[in-house]
Amino acid sequence: MQPARLFPKEMTMMRYLLAMMIFAFTTTYAAASQTSVSFQGMITEAVCHISTSHGNISSSCLKNNTNHTATYRVTSGDNQTFALPAHTGHMQLKWLNAARTRGVLVAFYR
Repeated sequence: MQPARLFPKEMTMMRYLLAMMIFAFTTTYAAASQTSVSFQGMITEAVCHISTSHGNISSSCLKNNTNHTATYRVTSGDNQTFALPAHTGHMQLKWLNAARTRGVLVAFYR
């Protein structure tokens, strides 16, 4: 006499679902680990040097073998935008807290 099988169809379905979940996880993981970013073109000029000190933002950009500089005073007003020297781009300051003592400065190049 053979032992009775408990829920044979349900067990087969559970195994099938488990196999599908493992397959989905491994293919998603493999795809994410092989992601790459491509860059076409060339970098023609160096990035600007940006520094902060005592409420000022200073930037220095080398363009056409000439050093261009600019200094801006940061106020505690709303988010601010500053031009990079020699029409290189601009910077945006976004405050992170209500006291406006911490912020993020992002440079955007043309």
